[in-house]
Amino acid sequence: MALPPSPANLPHIPEILRIICEHLISEKKSLAALARTCRIFEGPALDMLWFSLDDFYQLAKCLPSNVLREETKDDKITYLVLKHYLLLSDCSRLLHYAKRVRHFTFVNLGRMSPKQVHITVFQGLQVALQGNKLLPNVRHLTWRCKNLNISPYLHMFLGPYLSKIQYTFSPRSPVQLSLVPALCEQYHSLKAVEFLFDDDNASTKSKSQAAELISMFIYKWNSLEYLTVPNATYSALLKLSQLPHLKSLIINQCKFDNVPPTTSKDGFPFLAYLELQQCHAASDCIAVVTLMDCSPLHDMRIAIIEVETSSSWEKIFLSINQHCCHDTLQNIHCWDGSGQDMIPSSARTDMIKYEDIRPLLVFQNIRIINAGFCRGLYLSNPSSIKEMATCWKSIEILIFEHSRSFRGGKSSDISLLDLLPIVEHCSELQMLGLPFHANSLPKLDKNNIPWDNVCATNLTRLFVGNSPIINPALVAATLSAIFPSLEDISTILDDLNDSDGELVQNPIVQTMHKAWKQTEELVKMFSIVRTQERSYTRSH
Repeated sequence: MALPPSPANLPHIPEILRIICEHLISEKKSLAALARTCRIFEGPALDMLWFSLDDFYQLAKCLPSNVLREETKDDKITYLVLKHYLLLSDCSRLLHYAKRVRHFTFVNLGRMSPKQVHITVFQGLQVALQGNKLLPNVRHLTWRCKNLNISPYLHMFLGPYLSKIQYTFSPRSPVQLSLVPALCEQYHSLKAVEFLFDDDNASTKSKSQAAELISMFIYKWNSLEYLTVPNATYSALLKLSQLPHLKSLIINQCKFDNVPPTTSKDGFPFLAYLELQQCHAASDCIAVVTLMDCSPLHDMRIAIIEVETSSSWEKIFLSINQHCCHDTLQNIHCWDGSGQDMIPSSARTDMIKYEDIRPLLVFQNIRIINAGFCRGLYLSNPSSIKEMATCWKSIEILIFEHSRSFRGGKSSDISLLDLLPIVEHCSELQMLGLPFHANSLPKLDKNNIPWDNVCATNLTRLFVGNSPIINPALVAATLSAIFPSLEDISTILDDLNDSDGELVQNPIVQTMHKAWKQTEELVKMFSIVRTQERSYTRSH
């Protein structure tokens, strides 16, 4: 159907047309209708309609109907199959839309994908295109393909302007592995590269060998800004530290063998984001952190599979203290997966202590600290709360998760009223999770209330973990005074799953959870009353 002519008085200003279409980028039907409105809108509307493509099946169906057919196999998968050879002229409509694609996602999960493009279509396109790219203007590409026969056709989708690629593959597949060096050699200008493993049956040896292969090439992308790798050798890490533009580094299953001593003081000059996933040991984490002397780190995330002793975290935090810029670091997230079933809460000698986290106090511009220690955090002295509050005045989220350390008994000698320095000094605080006990609150003289005229108005969420409580009404009255905007109180049971059946069925845990949920409802009620009181006082 021919498009209607453009109105003579319609101003043809490409920038305005593009802005109009950008506002409709998530409304595919509206963009399709707009593209059919008139010729002036056709180009900009089609550009937005095909800007992001996550279904190659729909693009392949743009080939002439006389060369394609749909077949449903016994496995109930519908395949788009090529009936006979393709000519370049057969691809004109497909290429008309393909040149507009900027972000492309290709996912083939084998039998989990109900609609698939058959390999004959890939073969026909490769011959018809005669070496030209199917997506000549693509910028971002995500590729996850379990069909090893289709994997070699990845190169058809890699245009000359490609700047970001996420490549998920099996470390056991020589075909998929061979594409890694090809990417490095042919696409030098890539700015963001993400390599992910997708094979639950792959052995540790095959993963290690694949990581070594990746390590041989990743540092050759001189313009790289964002990098995610399953693992890397330490020698590759040293070479990565010299990349002049690297801003973000994510390493999964971080494990190094034979780490030599290093005196490097100029590594990672622009690195702002560091994430170490599934570090095998604290020493692997420290090996990376020691290279950060020159880095303007803003965000650091560390997850360790096995922390040998509670002092391991102290060593990690000391390393962060010594090698990370004290002025730039604002977010710290750290977790470990050790000690869940073998550390009773009474064994306080092996719990994380305040002295272990004290090296982090030097980061006085910190805004987020989110830590999960399976051994639990034990605070014994109220002065530690005051020291944290005075050092971290800009903190917005302060969470030391300790729920899995519950085995009966209290996990802290800090009382609810000992949290008042945080209320006084941390005006930006929005979420708080610290071990404390609310078993008893002193009787207060109305003329001498500790929190008088002091409250944290921005705090909306409180994580109490396994904090004991006896009198919900009295605790709620206190919380509503110091945290007037509090909306949610989370306990240990809110974070547990089916694998934690022992804790879920623990009567002490259930009683504590019920008491805190009563407190949550009472806090909301008391806060309304206090708001009305303040309003009445101001009006009189």
